[in-house]
Amino acid sequence: FPSHDTSAPTNNTTTTSTYDAEAAAKAKNIADTNMYLDDKEARLRALLGDINLTRNQGLTQLGDFYNTEKQAGEQKYGQQSEDNTRSKINALDAVDTKARTGYNSLRSIIGHSGSASQSAGMVARDAVARQASQDRQKQVDTSAMNERDITNARQMFLNDLEAKRKERESSLLADLLNQENSV
Repeated sequence: FPSHDTSAPTNNTTTTSTYDAEAAAKAKNIADTNMYLDDKEARLRALLGDINLTRNQGLTQLGDFYNTEKQAGEQKYGQQSEDNTRSKINALDAVDTKARTGYNSLRSIIGHSGSASQSAGMVARDAVARQASQDRQKQVDTSAMNERDITNARQMFLNDLEAKRKERESSLLADLLNQENSV
């Protein structure tokens, strides 16, 4: 007997085609979504890379600025210290010259007055030496006070410069962190 199937014919081809089309559409959507996410990830990585580059460049520039300013300040205060030392030497030389001139003048006066005794010469020498010693001490004290003021000013400058560097660095890093968080 021949077998006759009297049931309605089924269309497996249509069901399979519909299933394949839906699967292909889902696969395309997944691929598109993955591609979109990959693109977004690449852009985010680029932005984060730019922020890191900006951070590094900013910190380098701040460091360079700090070093330049520090060097200029050190040079300025170093020059002031050298000038102070030179002034002290010149002032001490002037005291010595004044003492020699004063002693020679007194010796000349004592010699012209006819009282050229040895004791008068010793008194004159001692008086001039005492005055010269006082004048030298004044110059040394003045120089020491000037040097102290220069040292204090240098330290205040360095402290202020360091505080500014830290403040600028902190501000830069905070701004970059805000940018990083907004990404």
